[in-house]
Amino acid sequence: MSDTRQNQPLLDTALIVLAREPAPGRVKSRLARDVSEDRAAALYRAFILDTLELCEGAAAGSRWIAHTPDEAGGIFAALSGPGWGLIPQGDGDLGDRLRRLFDQLFQHPYRRIIALGSDAPTLPSGIVKDAFRALEEKDVVVGPSLDGGYYLIGLSRPAPALLEGISWGTDAVLSQTVDRIERAGLSLAMLPPWYDVDTIIELNLLKAQLEGLRLSGETQLPRHTYALLQGMEMI
Repeated sequence: MSDTRQNQPLLDTALIVLAREPAPGRVKSRLARDVSEDRAAALYRAFILDTLELCEGAAAGSRWIAHTPDEAGGIFAALSGPGWGLIPQGDGDLGDRLRRLFDQLFQHPYRRIIALGSDAPTLPSGIVKDAFRALEEKDVVVGPSLDGGYYLIGLSRPAPALLEGISWGTDAVLSQTVDRIERAGLSLAMLPPWYDVDTIIELNLLKAQLEGLRLSGETQLPRHTYALLQGMEMI
């Protein structure tokens, strides 16, 4: 007998995808140095679309795009379609913005909240479900990225101190976050590590991974990213 709960919304859960307006010159600056600002923006737009599709099957009680800049809500409304709410990220560093987002949603009847980046289009489709399951027993869930940060963080209770005093944008983000979790006496679940696509090296890795998946017979590819990379010459 199949478990029908797999497709039922988890009413006490909220999923947040963090995204920047995919405009040339405003995103993926390190990647843009090698592929041009226009291409970097087009790639990032594809990453966003594939991340949203990844989340469609997560069965979260609510799904939100936390966008920056604040005035880009209309752009993301067009990208996301129905079923997604929009929240401006506001000012400050990543810690400030995440803290506000978690605070806002914990004021609603949500007890498990996950924030997910939009830089990892090949992230396995079940990762969000695994994160929500982990929060049934743990206070915090983290998905570590290979650059020393994380692609996902989730909480089952408010814990604003975890996001304070972090050296954002460095390879110390994950270790500093884990240290704060331990100091606060909170329980932690770690997801499998994955990679963000921020540089030409990671973009070449992405293209090689997608080609390998295609040759292996995998059909659930991130379709927007895969289509865009076809014919794009890598360095």
